[in-house]
Amino acid sequence: MMKKRGCALWLAAMLLLAVILIPVHGHEIPDTTRAGSIRIAMKDGKDALPGGTLTLYRVGEIAESNGDYFFVLAPAVKDSKVSLKDIQSAETAKKLAAWIDKHPTQHTQVQIGKDGKATFSDLVTGLYLVVQTEAAEGYLCADPFLVSLPMHDGSGYVYDVEATPKVEVEKEPETK
Repeated sequence: MMKKRGCALWLAAMLLLAVILIPVHGHEIPDTTRAGSIRIAMKDGKDALPGGTLTLYRVGEIAESNGDYFFVLAPAVKDSKVSLKDIQSAETAKKLAAWIDKHPTQHTQVQIGKDGKATFSDLVTGLYLVVQTEAAEGYLCADPFLVSLPMHDGSGYVYDVEATPKVEVEKEPETK
């Protein structure tokens, strides 16, 4: 009986030691060498919304600390001092867009096609700011927004990201 108990304790100690010594990553590591794309679909309800121009700025780079991945400001916008702690915030995107408006930086522009879509291809990983610089006729420009490349969808990283911003019809001036 003592021999069995001793063996069981020894086996438990060895299993515990193995668990402690084996390095384990709790999540997938993003491939920062892989190119990706951002595809924007402009829609009014379910209908495609053709026309207008989208401008893309790379505003963040992927950084790592103790196995955690996050974004830091890219060199082109570092002087903006905008915090990237909450990249889901519309305010973060608006602050970056306002800063870029006063401090022009490298960008890529794409016309929105007849199908209401615009694609930015062969992009390096990072955080991107999308600004609609020209709206479709009869519409207001969509608010600026941020897109993470890659984007984590809960099951893994996606390197070809799709986004659909909200659009608003231009309002007619009120008559009195």
